[in-house]
Amino acid sequence: MLIPTLLSGQINAEFSVSGGASVLTHRANLETTTYANLYRFVANYAPNPDNVTFEDFKKAYSLNTNVYQPRATVRMSVNKSGLPFRLDAEIGTSPSTMTAPRAGASFGFSDKFYISERGYINFFSGYKFVKDWGWGTQTLINSTHNRRARQLMREWFVATDDLGINYAHLICINGGIGFQILERYSLRLEPYYEVDISSYRKKPARMTNFGANLLIVCELW
Repeated sequence: MLIPTLLSGQINAEFSVSGGASVLTHRANLETTTYANLYRFVANYAPNPDNVTFEDFKKAYSLNTNVYQPRATVRMSVNKSGLPFRLDAEIGTSPSTMTAPRAGASFGFSDKFYISERGYINFFSGYKFVKDWGWGTQTLINSTHNRRARQLMREWFVATDDLGINYAHLICINGGIGFQILERYSLRLEPYYEVDISSYRKKPARMTNFGANLLIVCELW
């Protein structure tokens, strides 16, 4: 049954442009990054340097291991009728910063079914490889949620590999609900979750992130 399906099934492709927001939960140990040097510099000028802990420093600068960023992405998806698989290629903004790109490719199980004449639900779960040019210095800078502090960090920080290599292996899950607005065009709201499963990282930092996008989808063929 599989071989006839492979030979006779129609190739389907869709192109999408999306905008949304994400939360990167990198879980880096900030005390092992450049922040440790900045902490020692700041503490040295405190009235009682020995009483200033790294936790005090994190609180003062609103530091944590979550990065909130708006996102924009373009994606091409290809699948074959009758088979529950999909191949995606995408490029968009980094979860660490809007000023740097991230590219990725994914493959996994996918399904789409209509719940009304124009409304549908889709689902995807699989493996994704990404390379993120915003990972590292910008991740650390945007880990502070104080605007003035971020400006100071940009003056202090230089290019750093504190968070390790800038590519990752992810398990991704996304699903959405869409509505067809024209013959080949639809709008789709798509929440997603991506878990970093990279085993080769020497540091604890991870590219795990989640969020939601609003897509304009064009069915090419």
